[in-house]
Amino acid sequence: MLIKVLLMLLYYYFINFNSKNIRYNTINIKDKTILNIAQPEILKDEKINDLLFTITIEDININNKPIYKINSKENNVNKNITILKESNKDIIFLAAHSGYGSIAYFNNLDKLKINSKVNINYNNTNYTYKVINSYEVDKGNITVHKRSEKQLILTTCGKKDNTQLIVETILE
Repeated sequence: MLIKVLLMLLYYYFINFNSKNIRYNTINIKDKTILNIAQPEILKDEKINDLLFTITIEDININNKPIYKINSKENNVNKNITILKESNKDIIFLAAHSGYGSIAYFNNLDKLKINSKVNINYNNTNYTYKVINSYEVDKGNITVHKRSEKQLILTTCGKKDNTQLIVETILE
């Protein structure tokens, strides 16, 4: 019996020791506490509460990428596609890195063509935007003209030095 208990304790120790989300449960044998064993616990992910919507751009292999609320610590261009503070109910601005590496989400943004689709899933409702324009401007000289339609603006560094790529979309 003691060997079984020790094996069980070793099993829990090696399997669960490295878990980040740990709670301690007490194991009782015949109403006698013998040890507290760390067990993994699935905690509610704080990031889920900060989720604003997801974005899918099939033409450049972005699938259900989360976009976090403006004030979230996850709304950081060095981690994710970022919603810019200039966004409002009529125009949403999203920015991401291009180039190389795991955070270069908009590396192929220049591959989008007129009428390419960008899908946003907000509150279990899908909104489809279509690309209407794509161009490069000098950094610091970004001007977007407000249209009567709802707009989604995607931006990243341009292919030329000191330029910014702007992709304008409108809600279909």
